[in-house]
Amino acid sequence: MSVTSRPKHKISQPGSKRSGSNLWIWLVGGAILFVILIVVAININNAQPVGSLTQPDVPAEWIDRTSLGNPEATIVVDAYEDFLCSHCLEWTTDIKPQLMENYIKPGTVKFVHHPFPLSGFLPGSNMAALASQCAADQGGFWPYHDRLFSAQRNGQPAFVFDSLVGYATELGLDESAFRSCMSSLKYQADIDASIQSGVSQGVQGTPAIYVNGKAVASDYTSLQAEIDRLLAGG
Repeated sequence: MSVTSRPKHKISQPGSKRSGSNLWIWLVGGAILFVILIVVAININNAQPVGSLTQPDVPAEWIDRTSLGNPEATIVVDAYEDFLCSHCLEWTTDIKPQLMENYIKPGTVKFVHHPFPLSGFLPGSNMAALASQCAADQGGFWPYHDRLFSAQRNGQPAFVFDSLVGYATELGLDESAFRSCMSSLKYQADIDASIQSGVSQGVQGTPAIYVNGKAVASDYTSLQAEIDRLLAGG
């Protein structure tokens, strides 16, 4: 009996050690997993949420696709633009900020962008116009508008399909939805209609600026004079 009992005793000791070792491994592994989950949760909470864009500094209800400003404003400034046009870049960089500070933010003017891709800048000009409208679907037109102009110095390669999708991804837009919108040419008819509307008003180049339907020179002095004339009841 003693011979048979000893092997059982000897076998049980290693088994106890393995059980204790396994328990220790599970405890340590569980603790590590718990820490990892906490770190992931913190990173998720601190991360920039998808679709969180830096919008223009106006009330959210003043941003409606490609328009910007008080919807009740009696003065509307329409701008026909091409994202590859260097003069449009200058206008966006130098004139639009003044219009924004002096008239759009105070609520006296609403500003509306109209795509007008020039034939001399095809295919990039049309691709950029399409992309801007797809960004508008996700409420990201104005950040995307500025991103396109910042890419202008890189020429046509900056306005190919993959580059345009890349800008959308940078801004936190839904890449899949954006790709689908672009691939389907969803807004081509709208862009063609915008071109025809501009031509019917006499647009021959960009930027073409209109104040309540009246064509004005694109410099700030001319734009300001016409807005102030209307504000004064002229």
